[in-house]
Amino acid sequence: MRSAAMTRSATIVAALLCTSMIGSLSAKTAGKFSYKGALEDYNNDTIMVNDTMLAMSEKIFGNTRVFADTLVDTPSIMFVIDNSGSMSSVGSPTVTSAYIDTVQKTFPSAEIGISVFGTYLYFDPNDSAYFVTCPTQANGAYVRLLTLNRTYPAYGNRTGYQILKNILDTAYYSGSNGNYVGLRYQPSNTNLRGTSTNITAGFDAAKHAMLSAVRPKYSQYLIFLSDGDAQYPTNNRNERYRFVR
Repeated sequence: MRSAAMTRSATIVAALLCTSMIGSLSAKTAGKFSYKGALEDYNNDTIMVNDTMLAMSEKIFGNTRVFADTLVDTPSIMFVIDNSGSMSSVGSPTVTSAYIDTVQKTFPSAEIGISVFGTYLYFDPNDSAYFVTCPTQANGAYVRLLTLNRTYPAYGNRTGYQILKNILDTAYYSGSNGNYVGLRYQPSNTNLRGTSTNITAGFDAAKHAMLSAVRPKYSQYLIFLSDGDAQYPTNNRNERYRFVR
C-alpha cells in the first residue's frame, strides 16, 4: 500500500568497519548500512548490527527527498485520522471531506473507508451497520470501504459518497483551549471518546479494511492525518509501531 499524501523518505548510509579475517587487528570498510525512514528516528536510539561489526564511521550522511504520488487509476483509500485531544484545532474531518469530493469527481467508483482513533477506534459498532470491528482491537470500529457511486439498500438507499459525507459532518464544540470543530457524530459508548493517541488501533483497522479492497495493491492507499507521536496503548515503542511490520 502506498501513501497518496506527500511523503518524505530519507536514506542514511554509514560505513561499517570489521576485521577482514580472524586474528587480524587491521580494520577496513566492509559494507554499508542503509536505512529508509525519517532521520529523526535515529535520535537518542541505538543502531543494532551483527557481531562482526567493530565500529561505525564517525559521520552518518543523510539524504532527504520529497515524493509526490498522483492517482492514475481508480483507488481504494483508507483515511486514518487522529482524533486525539491535540488534533481538535486541525480540522481533519473537513480536510477529509474535501478530499473525498475531489476523488468523487475524478473516480466516482473509487472505494473509501475511514479509521478514526483516539484512545480506541472511535466509532461504536452498535451505532450503524457500516461500522465494522477490527479483530486485533477490542474496542470501537471503523467505517468499511464504501464505493462512492454505489447505492446501499441496507444503509437507507444512500450512496457510499453520501454516507461518508454524513459521517464527516462537523459541529462546533467548546473545550479547555477554546472553541473547535469536530465530528458531529459522537459514539454512544462514551468510553470510545478517549483522547489519547493510539496510532496502532487506527492502522490495524485500515489494514483489516484493505483485506476486502477490490482494487489491486498498487491502487490501494492509506492517508494518515496526525500531529504527533503515539502515546498509547503502552510505553513499549515496538508495540506502538507494530503496524509498520
